[in-house]
Amino acid sequence: MKVSIKMIEELKRGYESAFNEVYEAYEKLLYFLIFSIVRNKEVAKDVLQDVFVKVFVDTSSLRSPKNFHSWIIKIAKNSALTIAKKSSKYISLEDCDIDKISLEAYKAQYNFDISKLFSAEDNLIVIYHLVYGISFKEIATMLNTTFDRVVAKYYRVIRKIRALHKEAKMNEKKKEKWKR
Repeated sequence: MKVSIKMIEELKRGYESAFNEVYEAYEKLLYFLIFSIVRNKEVAKDVLQDVFVKVFVDTSSLRSPKNFHSWIIKIAKNSALTIAKKSSKYISLEDCDIDKISLEAYKAQYNFDISKLFSAEDNLIVIYHLVYGISFKEIATMLNTTFDRVVAKYYRVIRKIRALHKEAKMNEKKKEKWKR
């Protein structure tokens, strides 16, 4: 996902070709990140466009091209959180097309809604680490928090998912047993 330092330098100089390459490299990652916070397709698309405008206009605020990945993710996260805070209501994942069938099937089978279990920050930590392979140290920097807090939150989420899944499986076995 990362683009070369040379490309970042060209972006800082205002080259449109560099901007296009950055857009191609980061569009899906940033959309997924933004959507995981705002939970609305149209709002996520609008925030994504705002993020890329900020990136193009504010590249001078980027101190080191080596930090570009963290910098662009931080812009996207902060932009999405600002919109989410302004919004008086959140739209659950169930109201969106993405994974709707899977979510409904999981909820029906295990009797709990996984889309509402964790805070936006918890979701970000897990997504950054599991989906994008970002280290806990980098995540802590991006979220302006401590390494220990990121690690603790990550493992708390994982333990909770395991416990809920185990409980759901046990309930499923009990239902099967009573059917006989």
